Amino acid sequence: MNKKTDGTAIETCIAEEGMRQWGYSQENHVYSEERILLDYIRNGDVNGLNLYFEQEHRMRFPVVLKDVKRNWEYMCVVSVSLMARAAIEGGLTSGESFLINDAYLKRISVTKDISKFRELYFEAAHYFATQVNERKGKEYVNPVVNLCRKYIISHRTKKISLSEVASFANISPAHLCHLFKEYEGITITEYILNEKIDAACNMLKYADCSICEISVYLGFSSVSYFSRCFKKRKGESPKEYRKQNHFADFTFEQYQE
Repeated sequence: MNKKTDGTAIETCIAEEGMRQWGYSQENHVYSEERILLDYIRNGDVNGLNLYFEQEHRMRFPVVLKDVKRNWEYMCVVSVSLMARAAIEGGLTSGESFLINDAYLKRISVTKDISKFRELYFEAAHYFATQVNERKGKEYVNPVVNLCRKYIISHRTKKISLSEVASFANISPAHLCHLFKEYEGITITEYILNEKIDAACNMLKYADCSICEISVYLGFSSVSYFSRCFKKRKGESPKEYRKQNHFADFTFEQYQE
């Protein structure tokens, strides 16, 4: 198939559609409005969403088909699909969100009354936002964050970079930083350091290897950096911690007793 011909065809279609919308003084929605709606769903902000929908002009679907029913159907399908993805970013799992998405697409497909499309559009947005809100209200670990936590724990003896973890989770570094800050309350860099320090505490308690060896084993760039990180989090140096908590004289026989 000729790529140049394809490009010409779509460009012609775009030009014709632009002229048609201009001729009918048709005002399309703008991306910023779409972002506002999706952010309400992403944040589980039900009250904000309700206020948003009180402004009737917020729902501006372009009329691209002569068949008005099909036009509304297509626009609702696209909108609900975008809502589902916003809900995933807000904390729902892909399975949960896409199941809701499929249920609404099924309802849209059997709808005959044009006014019902509008009701389904509002209902879907409200339902997604409510589900995200309820999820945020519970003690919940985002599945992506949980996956990354497991990765960090299993690789804490190595140098771990943000890009490495983000690549493993198949998301952008910026999104990963946002998720960790939201669900863990700290940055991912702080989380990695905390896991390494926790591992160091166990080694200082139960192992006889030197502080230098522990530092190297856990992937710190130097002993001095390891000591600074340790003291910042534990309030004492690795040496002081070992002196207070070492179990060198603890034996298995004593445990059995």
